[in-house]
Parts: sequence; C-alpha cells; structure tokens
Amino acid sequence: MDGFAFSPGVEEWPPSLNDWYVSQGLSKPGQLTMGSPSNPNWTARWIGDAVAFDLIPLGMGYEADMPPQAVDAITDWGGLMLIVTHAEVPAEVVSSEQEFATFMGAGNYTTAWLPLA
Repeated sequence: MDGFAFSPGVEEWPPSLNDWYVSQGLSKPGQLTMGSPSNPNWTARWIGDAVAFDLIPLGMGYEADMPPQAVDAITDWGGLMLIVTHAEVPAEVVSSEQEFATFMGAGNYTTAWLPLA
C-alpha cells in the first residue's frame, strides 16, 4: 500500500513516514502484539485463495493472492501480520529466509495485526 493523508487538524509532515503510520495505529518493529487487532476496524477476509483487507482511513480495497502454505498459516493463526514499508519493495529484495531476516532487522517498516473476519 502506498499513500499519505493528514488527519483533521494535522498540518505538518511527521518526522518520518513510519512515524505517521505509527500515529495511525500501526506498530514499530518488534512492538506488535500478535493476535490482538491493531485497530478494531481493520480485518482481513478470504476471497478464494486471496486475502483482502481495508485500512480505513489509510487505504482500502487491498487484495493479495496467497500460496497454499500461507492460507493454512493465516487460518491457523486467525489473522495475519501486515508489514508496511516504503524503504524498499520486499518482493524485489527478499528471496530467502536470510534476506527476509536482514530486511526485518533493518527496521524500515511498521506492522499491523489483522484478524480474520
């Protein structure tokens, strides 16, 4: 997802885009409580083998196809962790567990827990 919006009464840029996402309800790296909704209005739902979610007022109508192992994991956990980054495109730089660990260690992202509706 990509975008930026000001809330009523907010008239200046935050120190960073990650700070803005945190102010909207997402968590800093390592601070997400798995299984606890980041925002009661944010949920995920299945559309076939795709997971769809809306993050109002951040964005709406996001949908992503999931491989079978992700479908099983999301169903078992009862939700998913959404990772929002603007530093790099994970699909272009993460092709192994080691690269994923390096990406996560850099901390250039925020997270949200989206329970299945």
